[in-house]
Amino acid sequence: MARTFSAKKSKAGKEIKCGRCSTVIQPGEQYFYFSVGFRGSKQYRCHLHHPLQSELCGSKMSGAYAANEQLESAIGTAESLEDLASILESTAEEIEGVRDEYQDSYDNLPDNFRDGDMGSEMQEKIDGLDSYASTLNDKASEIRGLEPDEDTDDHSPVAEGEAVEPEPKEDLMDAARDLAEEALGEFSL
Repeated sequence: MARTFSAKKSKAGKEIKCGRCSTVIQPGEQYFYFSVGFRGSKQYRCHLHHPLQSELCGSKMSGAYAANEQLESAIGTAESLEDLASILESTAEEIEGVRDEYQDSYDNLPDNFRDGDMGSEMQEKIDGLDSYASTLNDKASEIRGLEPDEDTDDHSPVAEGEAVEPEPKEDLMDAARDLAEEALGEFSL
């Protein structure tokens, strides 16, 4: 993982632009810079855009980090239970893709490396990614199960003078977001 440095732009020197929003960093303004890998080019971010974990990682795990970051931002913007469930499932597919890349690499290792530290580290990542993907799929199923059963609500007997209010959609969405947040918390690699 690359280190991130913080600096203030001096009046002298070349023009620096944020790599995410393309705004010019003004003299005296704080900015971040980092480079991934031994000979990676220096990348800049303005004070509003701290580098993301997926940008700092130079390995296959950057795909998993990027999927997680997309899930984190999409949880708050999902408009329906179905949207949130499908977001969780698409994130699980991306995580499974990263797991498959690690599995291919593990399968191509020579036996002496596969039985050593490198192989056990890869196997841990494979198992962790597989577990996380199944957690995401399970939470998506739970979210789909949150929808109220409309057949029972319409035909349930109501006592005279008693008002029956269906569970508000906002409460269901809050419960679904909580489930998605729980799934997000399961990522530990």
